[in-house]
Amino acid sequence: MEGGSAHESAANLNDQAVRLQAEGKYFEADDLYKKSLAIWESERGPDDQFVAQSLANRASLYRKMGVHDEAERIFQIAQRIWSRRGFPATGDQALWAELLQKDGMLRDFGARVR
Repeated sequence: MEGGSAHESAANLNDQAVRLQAEGKYFEADDLYKKSLAIWESERGPDDQFVAQSLANRASLYRKMGVHDEAERIFQIAQRIWSRRGFPATGDQALWAELLQKDGMLRDFGARVR
């Protein structure tokens, strides 16, 4: 699979997962997030910005599912990648499941947890 089409395929799977998550179809979303992540890891390496984005989206899903330990674990991995590599360029992004601030923290997370 050529790099550009692999990236598009991973982005499409990610975007479908974000939509499924918004519809409350959590298990279907998780399957697509995992497939998207696998493509990005194999095509771009485990330390890529899109790998981090995919992990952050899965963390969002796991928080909604109440699997907080796993959500925290994978969100921390995403943050470590972003601290080394930065965020994906704004014009070249797949959908985000949650909004992030420029410092990599989740917007409004504290209010939702309280």
